[in-house]
Amino acid sequence: MSRFKRPSQLGSLLSDLVDDLGLAGRLDEAKVEETWKQVVGPQAGRVTRRVRMHGGTLTVYLTDATWRHALHAQRAEWRERLNDALGSEAVSEIVFR
Repeated sequence: MSRFKRPSQLGSLLSDLVDDLGLAGRLDEAKVEETWKQVVGPQAGRVTRRVRMHGGTLTVYLTDATWRHALHAQRAEWRERLNDALGSEAVSEIVFR
């Protein structure tokens, strides 16, 4: 009997490690925040203070009420663009605060 296991791919090992440590949710949230700033562009990205993901609801905290109103009016379009960029239907609702 060999004492060595079959070689595994690094991506598979890292994915297992992230799952074992319970970090998948945090990594997903970080990915959503970065993707949000890419999707909305630099101007809206500058007024974004924080992005939180809970379940399928994305809460975007903004520093400017005018931007909050403008983004809220087009939230369905932003949700669609964000999900397209993420490659999944991870975001079911966007709330602006």
